[in-house]
Amino acid sequence: MPPGPAPPWDLSPREPSGTPCCPCPTSSSTGSADRAMLRLEKLELAGFKSFPERTVIEFPPGVTAVVGPNGCGKSNIADAVQWVLGEQSARALRGRRMEDVIFAGSQGRGPGGMAEVSLHLVARKGNGLPDGRERVVLTRRLYRSGESEYLIDGRPARLQDIRDLLEQIRAGARTYAITDQARVAAFVLSKPKERRLFIEEAAGISGYKQRRRLAENKLEATRSNLLRVDDILREVERQRRSLKRQASLARRARKLDEQLRSLRGVWYRRRGEELARRLEAQEADLAVARREEAHLERERARLAEALALGRATLDEARAKRDRAVERAHAEELAAAGIERELEQARGRLAALEARAGERDGSERRLAEELQRCSAERERLLVTAEALAAERNELSERCAAAERSARDRQQELERARERAAAAEASWYEALHERADLAAQLTAAREAAEREAEREREAREGTSALEASLEAARRSLEEASRALAEAERRERAAADELERRREAEEEAVRRLEEARAAERAAAGELAACAGEKSALDTLEVRLAGEEPAARLLERSREARVKARGVVADALSVDPEAERAAEAHLDGLLPAVVVEGVADVLRAAELPVEGRVRLLPLDLPAVRRAPLPPLAGDARVRGRLAESIAGRGAHGHEIAERIDEAYLVTDLRAALELYRAFPGHAFVTPEGHRIDPRGVVTVEGNGQIGREGLLARHRRREELGRRLEVLEKEVSAARRAVSSALAARDAALAERRSAEERLRRAREAAGEARVAVARAQETLARFERELEIARSAQQQAASRLAGLRARGAELDRELERVEAAIAAAREEVDAAREGVRLAEQRAREAVQEAAALAAERGALDERRAALERDRRRVEAELARLKELDERGRHEKSRAREEACRLRERAERLASRLEEARRRGREAAASAERAGAEIERLDAKVREVERRHDLACAEFETVRGRRERLALEVERSRLALQHERENCVEELGCDIAALPEVRPEGFDDEVLESPALLRETIADLRRKRERVGAVNPLAEEEYDELSRRYEELSAQHDDLEQSIRELEASIRRMNRESRERFMEAFREIRAHFKRQFALLFQGGNADLVLDEEDNPLEAGIEILCQPPGKKLQSVTLLSGGEKALAATAILFAIFSYQPPPFCLLDEVDAPLDDANVGRFADAVKSFTDRTQFILMTHNKRSMEMADVLYGVTMPEPGVSSLVALSLD
Repeated sequence: MPPGPAPPWDLSPREPSGTPCCPCPTSSSTGSADRAMLRLEKLELAGFKSFPERTVIEFPPGVTAVVGPNGCGKSNIADAVQWVLGEQSARALRGRRMEDVIFAGSQGRGPGGMAEVSLHLVARKGNGLPDGRERVVLTRRLYRSGESEYLIDGRPARLQDIRDLLEQIRAGARTYAITDQARVAAFVLSKPKERRLFIEEAAGISGYKQRRRLAENKLEATRSNLLRVDDILREVERQRRSLKRQASLARRARKLDEQLRSLRGVWYRRRGEELARRLEAQEADLAVARREEAHLERERARLAEALALGRATLDEARAKRDRAVERAHAEELAAAGIERELEQARGRLAALEARAGERDGSERRLAEELQRCSAERERLLVTAEALAAERNELSERCAAAERSARDRQQELERARERAAAAEASWYEALHERADLAAQLTAAREAAEREAEREREAREGTSALEASLEAARRSLEEASRALAEAERRERAAADELERRREAEEEAVRRLEEARAAERAAAGELAACAGEKSALDTLEVRLAGEEPAARLLERSREARVKARGVVADALSVDPEAERAAEAHLDGLLPAVVVEGVADVLRAAELPVEGRVRLLPLDLPAVRRAPLPPLAGDARVRGRLAESIAGRGAHGHEIAERIDEAYLVTDLRAALELYRAFPGHAFVTPEGHRIDPRGVVTVEGNGQIGREGLLARHRRREELGRRLEVLEKEVSAARRAVSSALAARDAALAERRSAEERLRRAREAAGEARVAVARAQETLARFERELEIARSAQQQAASRLAGLRARGAELDRELERVEAAIAAAREEVDAAREGVRLAEQRAREAVQEAAALAAERGALDERRAALERDRRRVEAELARLKELDERGRHEKSRAREEACRLRERAERLASRLEEARRRGREAAASAERAGAEIERLDAKVREVERRHDLACAEFETVRGRRERLALEVERSRLALQHERENCVEELGCDIAALPEVRPEGFDDEVLESPALLRETIADLRRKRERVGAVNPLAEEEYDELSRRYEELSAQHDDLEQSIRELEASIRRMNRESRERFMEAFREIRAHFKRQFALLFQGGNADLVLDEEDNPLEAGIEILCQPPGKKLQSVTLLSGGEKALAATAILFAIFSYQPPPFCLLDEVDAPLDDANVGRFADAVKSFTDRTQFILMTHNKRSMEMADVLYGVTMPEPGVSSLVALSLD
């Protein structure tokens, strides 16, 4: 997202477009002449920490002091200033979460929902903002929902906008202008690297370092981008070389495809016209055959209708007879059912009489059971009264035992109270001993730690020297590892190039294998389509043949059929038409094993005439042919061109009549005149039989395939399909092999890329390792001096800790004596508790035993009550059974009377059913005579219908042969159209009448030359092989990408050069400004130290003078009368005063427009506070001071004094007092 326009308060310099980085703005040594000087005018708080109400604090020029007791909220004012200036750390604001700055509520107030702080800044001495403004108001809000807002002059702004503005005036949440006691101490006690941050801030190079980090990150990213662009460029160049070859082949293939397409269009157009003319002639012949067939169909239908009427009358007579038979059978079944019902009624009557005898015995047993239950009830009532009296006595004894147990429990409680008091005294003494022991242990552990630190410091020098030597060795090893990694990187790049070339070769072979597979699959599909069309036509025509219907039903009639004659013969292709003409009636004949099969086949309900050839009938051969071998008109005997196949093929071939195959019809007529009584046939299908009947094949039939030709063509297609399937399988295996090779090459190429990536990462890691080894070497040298200083401090602390341990030992002996006395009192009290517990336990056990006895008695009473209720329930049940038995006896007598009446009615119905059965049998005999008369009439009609069907089948056979030819022509035309659509994308009728260019008229007019030219173009196209149709577009696109990448490569190299120059420039300027600030602050520090300490010497020293941008700062101090030493060895007050001297030294070099000091004077004594106040007064002409203090001397120098109180817990109040 592009950055929006800069807000009106954005004072930061803008980076010019197209440059990688911009240098920091230059500054003079004083630092105040080229920047805005804004002091604090007032601070407004609302809902911030302990200030729930809106509070306004005005800050006049000079010194403002804020005083008040601890915990009243003084530091909250400093936190408010720090917060509004952009502080993001809750810990820096003395909280856990940022929402802790919102007023949390008090006893009389609810929590606030928002915190708001506004800081008013005003220009001083005419140093306003660059846009001419004299005032700026910064506002920050935070809502308890987590939302926050920043405003500048009441307008919404970003945190970065506020930071940019504060950078111009050298103010901010983390600058030295806002300092508290902890930060002053941290400056002294922090590491040398951390101390330099104050100098950098004063020198104004923090922005330089941030910009340098950004530039270095950008440089590293640019170098990474350059490496990636280099890799991409090499890959694109490799692809361009490959695509250039592919594009050349694609252009050549496209030209051959266009020529081949134009010639194939001419071929399909002419082939379609030829097939359309043939189909039109065949359809005319078929129409004539269909009209004749329709006439015969109507005659056959009339006879079929008469036959159906006769069969319907016969069926009706048979149904009438069947109904009479069924009626007689139904009457017989009804009589049998009535007879069964009669037997069942008589059986039920006998059963009722038997149950009546059994019921009398049950009544006697029931009376005896009633008497027994009454006696049992009386016994249970007497036992229950005795148990009630016994329970009353036990209840009185239980009450007395419970009263005794309560008394013993009260005695036990009093004994426990006495024991608890004794144990409390004992535990108090134990706690005191534990506290002293813990203090002693802590002192000893601290002493041990200090001793260990001293020992570690002594060993530090030798350890650091060893570490330095190890660091040098690590540097040498890292350098060797870097050289090895760079060598592996180059080897991996070379290997990747080889793998890419192998992948291209594998892809080319895969494309060639796929092209071969598509060609084989296309030829297989065409062959399968033609065979499927022949099979479909054969099945459709065979379904209408009587012979086919007979073969379908032969198995159910146990007819041993062996197919048709045409299936058992194999004929030479040039003699097929002659054989079909000579064997016209024999080819569709069904071959059966014997005469018995002929008889069974004649009984099958098959419409039409069927020819059968039984193999067990003897074959009669005619006289042998005359010898005509020398006659030029004779091609040979037809039998020589016919061979049998299968189990019965030879036997069937022996039954074929002899005939000569002659050249044409004229020769056949001439030869018949010379040799009458013999058969002659021509290759076109003309035939003269031995009787002299001439069968002429019409002109429209010549060239059409017959039954034998179709069978031969189907067999050829079947064999061709097997060959093509093997070729397709081989092609697919080749594709799979090429695909596996391609995948393997791809995997190897990716593996090589991964190895190259790892090699580059290893090289980068090796470079990082070299840099780290160099840094480690320098770090060990600095740590050596620090270890020596730590040894001296540890020895001093160790002596103090040992003295404290001896004092704690004496105090511990006193506490041990007190513990022994308290222990005796505890033992005596516990013995009293034990005796009281024993007496209370015995009383409770006695009461529990009596209660258990009473409970057992209650359970016995409950059991007696349950027995009594059970006996009364049993008595009621027996009385109910007695009453029910009396009712059942009465119902049984009534049921016996009804059964006797039903048996009489069933006997009468049985006689009537037998009479109706005899009448139905006589009616069935009369219907049988009528059926015999109608059956004779139906057989006569069937005979006449069969004759009509035979004639119809003859005509239909001719029509079917014509329909077969029409269908073949239509399929051929459809096949050509489909091929045209598949190959050229349009139908034959839609082909344009365009003459292909570049071909002679002779080629276009001659079908043979046209086929030869097409075949030649196909061979050329196959030699070209599979091509990438998008190669030209991909090559152009890749060329454009190569040019763009080359431009990016140049831009990245230029950016790297500019970034490196910018970083060098920033380093040079940062070094110059830092050294300038360091020299001046160092001089000011010496002067301020002498003023605050009333003498003495101090100095600031860089620990790495050859690298000032990364060097730490050591502070050396020599108070009056002491030797020069590190600042860490000074006392607490001396450290605070030394830190104050450094702070004022920074102020002398770069005075801030305002400064907030939070209890910085707390560690100072009165004399030092006076010197501190004098130093502050010396800066009031340049800097505005706000002091949080408890010190009276600091209050005296203030121009305005604010008092902070807390009238109610958690709520701060402000009182102002001017001291002018």
